[in-house]
Amino acid sequence: MHKNTPLSLSVQREIEKHRLNLESEIDKSMVRLGFRTLLSQAGIRKEKGFAPVSVLLVLILLPFLKESVRSMWTKEYCSRFLNAQKDTIYRFLNHCRFNWRRFITILINRVLAITDSSPFNDRVLIVDDSVLPKTGKEMELVSYHFDHKTNRSQLGYQMLQLGYHNKAHFFPVDAAFHTSKTAPMIRCVPWTNGAAAGSVEQRPFARRPRY
Repeated sequence: MHKNTPLSLSVQREIEKHRLNLESEIDKSMVRLGFRTLLSQAGIRKEKGFAPVSVLLVLILLPFLKESVRSMWTKEYCSRFLNAQKDTIYRFLNHCRFNWRRFITILINRVLAITDSSPFNDRVLIVDDSVLPKTGKEMELVSYHFDHKTNRSQLGYQMLQLGYHNKAHFFPVDAAFHTSKTAPMIRCVPWTNGAAAGSVEQRPFARRPRY
């Protein structure tokens, strides 16, 4: 597929094969919600190559086709979605200056402004700070958190999430990943094993166990 052009016929046939008619509907929804503007407001911009909105459209379509991102370069019909290398997709998803958290928040605000007509008394904000238990002490960013359900510290991940509910639908508004000071891995040591730039091993928060 050329840059910023509709999906190829082969992809449309695959959607029909799964009895799905999604591309045009998703594209119209993205246009109505102003995805290009929202992506720009969140700092998700590219100076060259495929436009962010084109890459995002493909990533939204993949789950409906029951395919993973990896299928973009391992399956022929998926590779025709977007004539891009896998590094293009990974850079798009992992770019340190792309503020996906802000994008989700302003997207939900736009969706609610267009669709939500529920009575004011039916609207509530929900805050959740559940802990996802883990057992591996050498896992990246794992730490101890006080679990209010068990009233004890629990090793794992904690995600503070803010949601909006109007008695009919739930919308995720914001989320923040928290690491406590009490962690089995506390030293940040850069790896020098020749890992590719931007890989997990070279990220600032990659950790080694304390000895």
